[in-house]
Order: sequence, then structure tokens, then C-alpha cells
Amino acid sequence: MITHHCFVRLAPADANDAGRAAALAVARALAALPGLALRLGVPADDSAAKWDVAIAVDAPSLDALAVARATPTWQALDAHLAAHAIVVKAWNFAAA
Repeated sequence: MITHHCFVRLAPADANDAGRAAALAVARALAALPGLALRLGVPADDSAAKWDVAIAVDAPSLDALAVARATPTWQALDAHLAAHAIVVKAWNFAAA
């Protein structure tokens, strides 16, 4: 199992409820991709206040994640974040 963790800091013009909702709406489409599990979040306390959106995608393998990332659905998320975010940090972790 691989978990792709992504943390997003939106541009100042988008760092509001509407901007977060728009990013989350685009990210929610990933749930329709086969074999993936999706978890979305927003900051729960001040420790995460720098970040606007958290995205976690579970995939059975790195290969399956690569296939998902090549889909138009994932590319739409990448395009949305490129247009509305100032920082996007992402890492893949294997289950231990």
C-alpha cells in the first residue's frame, strides 16, 4: 500500500472558504478512479494553519499510483493547483 500525501497552500486570493471548496471539489473527483481511496482535509488547528488543503490518496502500488496520476482526472487537479496554489508539497509513503 502506498499513500500519496499532498499539502496545498493556496494563493492569497484563493486562501478562503470558496478557494478551499473549489480545490476540494476538484480533488474529490479522484475518488472515482479505480483502486484508490481518498481522504481530504482542511486545517484542524493552528499547527496546520499554513496549509489550506490536505489530500491523501491510497493506492495498492507505485505503479497503480502512476497510472492514476496519468489520468485526465488527476491532471485536472494538477492544473487547478498550478493555477491557484503557491505551494504544493507531495510525498509517497509505503505502509510499514
